[in-house]
Amino acid sequence: MKALFLLITAGIFSLVMTGWVMLSHAPTPTQPQSVGAEVAAAIAASATCQVNADGRWLSAGVISLSRCAGLAGKIANQNSKVIPARWNAVDVRVSGDGTFVQVVKGKAASTHYWDSDKLVEDIAQDIDRFWQREFAARGWRYQSPTRIQSYAQRIRTGCGLASLNNAFYCQLTHGIYYDTNLLAREFDRVGDFASAIIIAHEWGHAVQGLRDIFRQSRYTIETELQADCFAGAYARDANLRGLLEPGDSGEAAELLYKIGDPAHVPWYARGAHGSPQQRVGAFEKGFKAGLVACF
Repeated sequence: MKALFLLITAGIFSLVMTGWVMLSHAPTPTQPQSVGAEVAAAIAASATCQVNADGRWLSAGVISLSRCAGLAGKIANQNSKVIPARWNAVDVRVSGDGTFVQVVKGKAASTHYWDSDKLVEDIAQDIDRFWQREFAARGWRYQSPTRIQSYAQRIRTGCGLASLNNAFYCQLTHGIYYDTNLLAREFDRVGDFASAIIIAHEWGHAVQGLRDIFRQSRYTIETELQADCFAGAYARDANLRGLLEPGDSGEAAELLYKIGDPAHVPWYARGAHGSPQQRVGAFEKGFKAGLVACF
């Protein structure tokens, strides 16, 4: 997420709390869809990783850039992580002070810092403006979430205790909550755009609350896949504004594919979010056709 980053959802509980961990489409299962070539590219993206340990550059070999960044964060022994620019990299150097330097075609491109709260703050502002525009264009009344709150240990919310390694929307407070460890984990596994998709998915639930969609839906899979579609529509808009880097949509697809429901979970189960293919398909629908495809 070039310009945006450089500036820098557990079913429905009593129809008030939708989360990411137990992380929708018509309730009839669909045929598997292709996850796209970008997913394979996202998984395979790699470069030479060098880490500065006590002033010496040590080679960690050719590994994925997100793993390289995660390794640097551990060596730095900080709570912060670094933002990897995963694409078109010829060489990568990560210093022990928590900074990340990408070398593209032999030329130092930029240095970034990973601060999950700051990152989410910037993402949230952009997603909020997106929904303001979309609601205004349709003559709907929009209300921004009352809070975007991070946590690293269980906290009490208007919808009860927050689960660890989760992100969720609480309808009672119209607030979005996320565990910083979840963002760090998906950053390590997938890449920087995963954070944007997690927040965009939860924001989709906030939109569903404003449009009274929860009450109209019988199965959680319906609202969860629609939230994935909403996230895709946001990503499409961000891409049209030049904020995405090549491969960001692939990172989104990779994330959603990895966290799709296991094969043994029926579509009608409480808390079902959709199979890997359904989740990727819902995102791609929004990314290709925009918000109109999500209703």
